[in-house]
Amino acid sequence: MKIPTVEDMRAIDQNAIDNLGIPAALLMENAGNAAVEMMRECLGDCRGGFACIFIGPGANGGDGLVIGRRLAQMGCKPLFMMLVDPEQLTGEAAANYATIRKMGIPTLQMQPQRLASACDTMFRETQSAGRPCYAVIDAIFGIGLNRPTEGIFAEAIVWINRVRSDHNTPIVAVDCPSGLRLNTGRVAGPCVKADYTACFGYPQPGHLMADGKEVCGELHVLNIGLTGQNSGEEGGAILLADEALAKKMVIPLSRPANCHKGDHGHLLICGGSPGKTGAAILAARGALRAGAGLVSMVASSVLLPTYAAALVEAMAVVVPGTHIGQANLAAILAACDGKSALAIGPGLGLGASQEELALRLYLEAPLPMVVDADAITLLAKHPDELPQAEYPRVFTPHPGELGRLLRCSSSEVQRDRLAAVRRASEMLNQNQRHHVVLLKGSGTIIASPDEQLFINATGNVGMAAGGMGDVLTGVIGALIGQDMSLTKATVVGAYLHGLAADMLLPKTGIGYLASEVADAVALARRSLMP
Repeated sequence: MKIPTVEDMRAIDQNAIDNLGIPAALLMENAGNAAVEMMRECLGDCRGGFACIFIGPGANGGDGLVIGRRLAQMGCKPLFMMLVDPEQLTGEAAANYATIRKMGIPTLQMQPQRLASACDTMFRETQSAGRPCYAVIDAIFGIGLNRPTEGIFAEAIVWINRVRSDHNTPIVAVDCPSGLRLNTGRVAGPCVKADYTACFGYPQPGHLMADGKEVCGELHVLNIGLTGQNSGEEGGAILLADEALAKKMVIPLSRPANCHKGDHGHLLICGGSPGKTGAAILAARGALRAGAGLVSMVASSVLLPTYAAALVEAMAVVVPGTHIGQANLAAILAACDGKSALAIGPGLGLGASQEELALRLYLEAPLPMVVDADAITLLAKHPDELPQAEYPRVFTPHPGELGRLLRCSSSEVQRDRLAAVRRASEMLNQNQRHHVVLLKGSGTIIASPDEQLFINATGNVGMAAGGMGDVLTGVIGALIGQDMSLTKATVVGAYLHGLAADMLLPKTGIGYLASEVADAVALARRSLMP
C-alpha cells in the first residue's frame, strides 16, 4: 500500500473530483458512511446511545456532520459540539450543516473558556436520561494541520482526552487525531488520543510512525472511492512494508528440495569485544534464525571460548589478541572470500584501532555490508569518505547514530524522520546509488538507493531494549545471502524482526529478550512463506 504525504493526498482527492468525476459531496458522504460502518464493527449497535461529535472547520467538520446524521438515522442521538460559527462553514461542510438543520437535529455552539463546563453538563444530562455514550468523535482537524492546536480547539481536545480517561469512553478520530501532523507523525501541543482512527483511501506517514502510532489507536484505512484506477497501489514515493508487500518480496527465499547449506549464503560478522560479546552473538543468532546457510564470526582468541559456548552453530575466524582491530584487516579481508555478506559494528568497540579497521573494511571489503552500532559511530567521523564505498552498504542507525552521520542531534532526526532518512541517503549515494539506509524506531523507515521509501508496519514498544538492533543486523545480513537485493533484504528483515517481537508480546508482555526475538524470527519467516 502506498503512503501519500499530505500534499499527495490532496492531489489524490482533487484528481478524483476533476478527472474521475466523483463529486466532492459524494466523497464526503462516502467518508462519513465508511466511518459509521467502522464504528459499528468496532463498537457494536449504536441504537439508544448518544455520541458527542466535535465539529471543526473545513472538510473534517463536514465528515463529522455526515457521521452524526447517519448515527441519528440509526437511533443514536448526536450532540454536535460546534467549535466554529456555522456561518464560516463552506462548500460540502456548509451543505451538510444545512441538511442536519432541516432534519431538526440541534447543534451546540461552544464558547471559549466555557467548553468544558458545557460539555460536562450535556454529557451528564444525556446519560441521566438513560442513554449510554456510544462514542466521542473527533472531527476537528483533518490532514492539513501544521501548527499547534490552541484556543477553543485545544480546550476541546483536553476535554475529549479527559472523558476518555474518566469514563472509558471510546474516542474515534476522523482522518487523524486532532493535533497530529501527518507528514512527520509529531505532536505539538494538545492532541487527541484516539482508540480508533478512520483514515480514507490511504494512510499518511504520520499515522504509522513517531507519535502517530501512540495517538491513533487502531488505524482503519477505509475505501471511499479514491483507490483503484485513481492511482496505482504499488506506486508512490513511500510504501507501507506490510504483510502483503513482505509476502511478495520473500519469493526468493523459497527452497528447492535438493538444496544445501552452501546455497543460502555465508555471513561474516565482525564485532564483539570484551564486555560486548553479546552483541555479536545476537547478530549471529538472528542470522541463523533468518535462514543463513552458514555464519562465521571474527573472534579474538581471548573471546573464542565465549562465542563457542554461546552459539555452537556459528563458526569462527580466529585472530590473535583481545580486541579486533586494524592489525587484523588483512585476515578479515581474506576471510571475505567465499562469503555472501559482511556485518560490522555490533559490540566492535570505539578505539582508534577499531576506527581504522571499520573505515578500511567499509571502503575495501568486496561484499555487501551491513553497517551498524559502533561501526556507524566510527564512520561518522569520516563524512568525506562515506560516499566512496565501491560495494553496496546497508546502514542501520538508531536516531542518535543517524544524528552523528548528519551532524545533528537525535531530536532533530526525530522531528522529521522521513527528511532525515532522505538526507542520509542522498549523502551516501552521491557517487554510486547502491546504499540503503534504515532508521530504527517507531515506524522504522527504509530508503532504497533509487529514493523509494518504506515504513515498516511491524514492531512494538517491547523492542526498546538492548540487543534488538544486533539481531536485526544479523537478519538483514542473512537475507542478503539468500538471493535478495539489498533493499528487499532490508525491508523484509525489518518486517520479520518486528513481526517476531509482535508474536512474543501477547505471550510475555514487555520484557521479552533480544535472544527470544532472534529465535522467533524463524516462525515469523515461516508465516510469510507460501
